[in-house]
Amino acid sequence: VKRLRTKFALDPEDDAYVLRFARSVLLPLKDSLRDAAPALGADADALAETFATQLQALDTACVQRSAAEQIDQLQNIEQTISAFLALGKSKFNVSPRDDINTYSGAKGILYNKFLFRAG
Repeated sequence: VKRLRTKFALDPEDDAYVLRFARSVLLPLKDSLRDAAPALGADADALAETFATQLQALDTACVQRSAAEQIDQLQNIEQTISAFLALGKSKFNVSPRDDINTYSGAKGILYNKFLFRAG
């Protein structure tokens, strides 16, 4: 049985989502890479500049609404970040943390019977 494949219609919201992700997550990372690069050497400086160039190309792909180009640029950005982290392993702890999204500020609060009592 052959599968019927159809192409989805272009959705401007998808391009907007990628653009928002690039601006809110990846753009602040550009400054962080530039700040950390001098401690890691010339290769890291080149990777930081490559990241900035790829980020600009991703913005252009979003404006042009080219999904294939957006995917290519996101994959290139992922490879650049991975290469940068590989350089950083020699001087910094770059291993992922399991508790990255947990908040331990409220650990000491005890929930007693008076806290949620209505009336």
